[in-house]
Amino acid sequence: MEVSHKSFLRKSLLTGAAACGMLSLPAQIELGAPFSDHAVLQRGMDVPVWGTATPGREVKVAFADACVRTTAGADGKWMVKLPPMAASKESRTMTVTEVEPGWLFDSAADERKVVDVLVGEVWFACGQSNTECPIWHDGNS
Repeated sequence: MEVSHKSFLRKSLLTGAAACGMLSLPAQIELGAPFSDHAVLQRGMDVPVWGTATPGREVKVAFADACVRTTAGADGKWMVKLPPMAASKESRTMTVTEVEPGWLFDSAADERKVVDVLVGEVWFACGQSNTECPIWHDGNS
């Protein structure tokens, strides 16, 4: 089977372009575990928001009337603090964007949205292993 020079060159260029695309790291913005849909943020105090992104890239967090920026460290970790907010039953969206600098304009390399976020009181409750026992029992405990 004979392969023409033009056909071989075309296939080589396409293969090379595909390989270069696979070698470039895609933007990978991830949020910390507490930041998921239907979350509640603590009212009346700075609210830390954290996660990971492409190392060295700018990260922008927008929620309510606040927009805060930082740069991901060499390990990709980042953290910002949203300013104190009043309690609100209004469902809002938190948008976290990894910014890719451009020649004239910056663009979004990656973006995550957390929907149905409220601001209010946040309480964490925990207990001992005996909290698994029901209050009602056979009277022999």
